[in-house]
Amino acid sequence: MDSWNELIEKYVSEPLIDGLVTPVWGYTQFDLLRCVMHNFGVSECSSKLFSPGDFSGASRVVNVIIDAVNFDVFYDVLSSHGVLNDYLKKGFRLYPLSTLAPSTTSTVLASLSSGLYPIEHGVLGYKVWVKEVGSIVNTIKFSPMPLGMRDILRNSGFEMKDIFNLETFFVRLGDRGVKSIALVYDYYLSSCFTNFIYEGAELKDVVWFLDQFRELGRLVRDSDFSVINCYVSVTDDIGHKYGPTSIEYHNTISLIFSWLLRSFDGVDSDTVVIISSDHGVVEVDPEKTFEIERDGPLMDKLIIPPCGERRFSYLYSRDIDDVSNYMRSELDEICIVTREDAFKLKLFGLAGNEKFKDRIGDVIVAVKGNYCLNFKYRMDEEDFDLRGHHGGLSLGEMIVPALILFPRR
Repeated sequence: MDSWNELIEKYVSEPLIDGLVTPVWGYTQFDLLRCVMHNFGVSECSSKLFSPGDFSGASRVVNVIIDAVNFDVFYDVLSSHGVLNDYLKKGFRLYPLSTLAPSTTSTVLASLSSGLYPIEHGVLGYKVWVKEVGSIVNTIKFSPMPLGMRDILRNSGFEMKDIFNLETFFVRLGDRGVKSIALVYDYYLSSCFTNFIYEGAELKDVVWFLDQFRELGRLVRDSDFSVINCYVSVTDDIGHKYGPTSIEYHNTISLIFSWLLRSFDGVDSDTVVIISSDHGVVEVDPEKTFEIERDGPLMDKLIIPPCGERRFSYLYSRDIDDVSNYMRSELDEICIVTREDAFKLKLFGLAGNEKFKDRIGDVIVAVKGNYCLNFKYRMDEEDFDLRGHHGGLSLGEMIVPALILFPRR
């Protein structure tokens, strides 16, 4: 097995786009989960790092996603606090893995719940243009931008399955008589996005992550569920507000992983445990935010407002060269890719779906350094003041940790 440094060097040295860290297909947490699910007969194995034999004999899978944790911060914090050593003593093994593009929660969770590439399921970012609705849609809230309320499109007669393509692992598992469950914060329990990505699984509401880990431990030791999913979001909230170099973020990471480990006391030898993250997070400087003004020169060159991510923006141009040249004249630390080139490079997956191609702008702006692009969809929207962000293709956003407890034979 390759060492950590060799794997990270591979991810950095084989970019699809020069100067960026792009998905390394076969080495993502998505490919890992597909490999595990292969043993249940519900997925192909696409991993180049693991084989189905690594997980043979497993009758239960526990998949834990801790939002917004990059490999370097994870390793530094958990090593210095002694928590990583506790995991290794318990039999876990640590791997750095690549994540998907864009490096954002809605895209990655949709892939992890289905085994589909982003371009196959169509959840291609936090905010995407959906022609079926005629609007830019917040994919997690399932509402048109800039409305802040949740699930407005459902109230307007739309279902997520009408505009996205997702058959979950849990539906396929259920067809084979395999029971699955997801532990979900009560606030998200009734949301369209939650019910979409966990369709086929039983949903169990929890109040907070400590309650979540207590329930996880109970399910691991005493339940008939073969697949258990647990998604923890608090790290993303803290990472955005304080940034990944802050003591607040570091203490949160240490606390989360310390308490999580207790959930696996007495775990059976035929159980596979995967603890990973959907994406990393990087420090950003609000003072370096490039504000896209409503009446500014860029908007005159666009057909609709910018969408996608603040660090991986989709621009729908009136003229590709005109927009590309303008952005290069305004910002040094960016990389511009056209939609056509992104498809040729298979940036969004090895399998394609022409149906969702227009959910990607014809100009993609990937931001480097600690910059962000920002467009205010509402006149009264507050200034951008977050200290941490993601969505882009930097090392801190694209390389995530995976702690794996393999079956013990």
